Amino acid sequence: MTSPLPTVPDPSKRPLILAGILISFSIFFLGSTILTLLLKPAHLSDETILFVSRIFFWLCLLAMVAYAVRIEKQPFLLWAEKKYSFGYYLASVIAILLILLAGVAILSRIELAFGILKKSDKLNGMVVVLRRSKWLLVFTCLTAGVTEELIFRGYLIPRLQLFFKGSYPSLIISSVFFGLAHIGYGNIAQVIGPVFIGFIFALYYQKYRNIKVVIICHFLWDYLTLLVMTR
Repeated sequence: MTSPLPTVPDPSKRPLILAGILISFSIFFLGSTILTLLLKPAHLSDETILFVSRIFFWLCLLAMVAYAVRIEKQPFLLWAEKKYSFGYYLASVIAILLILLAGVAILSRIELAFGILKKSDKLNGMVVVLRRSKWLLVFTCLTAGVTEELIFRGYLIPRLQLFFKGSYPSLIISSVFFGLAHIGYGNIAQVIGPVFIGFIFALYYQKYRNIKVVIICHFLWDYLTLLVMTR
């Protein structure tokens, strides 16, 4: 059974929940960029900088879990995880990946028509690093799948719903936050795609309350995409 959410937030927790929402977004929006700037003067290798930046996201996830439990005094995941059969999991993963593939293909054509489909220097630089290190490729995708889904879907969506009537505002806001968290890649196309992807993941999590499926889909989407780019 899914744990019930109150339709109106506990007034005593509203400021804490709002602070948690802003902190979680700021971590991904600013954290990685600031960390990279701090590490550059240390003359570390690109592989080391990328690895440390991924470790940073795991630490941020742990910090948000601690914030939910210690400060908000409630579970990090407010929604109980629903369980399904293996066949359901497999069908869900395949269906979501096909939807993402079709949606991103359509968005790419639209972006190309409007002249905003441009290369990202940061992404290209990451591809060069990941081409040299396959284990770092897997670790990077695993980090994104776990930390981003737990934060942007598992943590944010239930808490955003405490502030809005209906589910769609929280789905849209969490997806926009997810897109903006990728703005460091340097162009608008790297924001539009994640907004769409984030909305599909959010819609699924809202309806089926299973974070494991979206984590697996996120990992596979990033891994397969980067695997093609690093060939």
